[in-house]
Amino acid sequence: MSRKKTVNKILPATKRIRFANGLTLILVEWHSLPMVHIKIMFKTGTIDVPPEKAGLAEAAVYLPSQGTDSKNAMEIAREIDFIGAKFNSKSREDASHISLTILKKHLHKGLALLNDVLLHPQFLTEELERWKKRTLSSLAQEKADPSITVSKKFKKFIFQSCPYGNYPIETTVHAISRTNVSDFYHSYYTPNNATIVIVGDVIPDEIVDEVNTLFSKWKPSELPPESVVEVSPPDHFTTQLINKDDLNQAQIRYGYITTNRNTPEFFPILLLNYILGGGGFSSRLMAEIRSNKGYTYGISSAFLLYKYSGIFVISTFTKNEIVFSMINEIRNQLHILKNNNVTEEELFAAKSYFKGSFAQKFERPETISDQLLYVELYQLPEDYFDTFKSNIEKVTIQDIKNAIEHFIHPDRAGIVILGKSNTYMNDMNTLGTVELKNYNDL
Repeated sequence: MSRKKTVNKILPATKRIRFANGLTLILVEWHSLPMVHIKIMFKTGTIDVPPEKAGLAEAAVYLPSQGTDSKNAMEIAREIDFIGAKFNSKSREDASHISLTILKKHLHKGLALLNDVLLHPQFLTEELERWKKRTLSSLAQEKADPSITVSKKFKKFIFQSCPYGNYPIETTVHAISRTNVSDFYHSYYTPNNATIVIVGDVIPDEIVDEVNTLFSKWKPSELPPESVVEVSPPDHFTTQLINKDDLNQAQIRYGYITTNRNTPEFFPILLLNYILGGGGFSSRLMAEIRSNKGYTYGISSAFLLYKYSGIFVISTFTKNEIVFSMINEIRNQLHILKNNNVTEEELFAAKSYFKGSFAQKFERPETISDQLLYVELYQLPEDYFDTFKSNIEKVTIQDIKNAIEHFIHPDRAGIVILGKSNTYMNDMNTLGTVELKNYNDL
């Protein structure tokens, strides 16, 4: 067991321990309230799931809490309620999480419960069937939301065969078997692929000993090899139109494949995106397309950066009759950015925002654990928090210009539009390849 203490200016002192079985524990003392937040991260998610089993990562993180060797789902739920805890599980692109927020006086019971859930899951067939029913119900509700639907389709359209673009649909949910879930869980939910963060009113040495005692029997295993599909960005415009005749407004997603989270240009990208479309009403897209043109009530941009790849996306909505005008104005704003860079005033405002809001990420145990696991997942430097503001401050106009050159491409993009396609299909054909789908066939 190796121990390391890190002193951060932003965070209280953190203690990091790596146990003999490969499990990593990160402890942060936070004594404002008699509460403890525990969050466990496994480095697996959508990226590790084959397309025909999309939803498997979500099932694998959910089912352990629905039955163990000694307790059924109802007994686990009652125990959580009895100690006044909050239990959550979630799987995303690169990682899956299980969390428990609990009163300090019930910490030992909470850790014992997590131990039981993680080490002795049953993956009961009846609980898998219940999960499928709930998932299919949620998918039906999401399909009724045009914004959610177009965002999913855009991600798939851009990522192509890369697993980051996959999402569960009815056929993939039905295809998931108990054996699939069990095999996936035992492949990736191992101590050498896990990090536990505990933030709260704790005495570190006592917790270290307890975690070591509880989880020392958790056996490590060799992880499956990484299999990442490379995706090439388009060299032209390609559009997917999803027709839904009863929509008065069209949902639009515009973007392309871009770099990953570990790019050395992360901080210039962060500031660039704030100026372009991530800064709310102060951003260029909002000022020009909402305020000046009146094309929409809302438009934003984002760089969604994951471990192996990422996407740049502009999200908006508008009347069907002016969809093509909206697309042209987005292109125009990207050309203006490409040709003229940003101003010193814009860069100063962006820096001020990130430096001023950074402390908000450490106001609660939940957000502290999220930040620590973010650093752990993407293997960021140990001094990431302490140097964040200085890294923001040292970005220059030239750095932004370089980022624009590398990551802003006005003349090639993938576009997904959900609306009355016949209103703008002919115009969109003038840009490049157009694929037409019907909403009811999704």
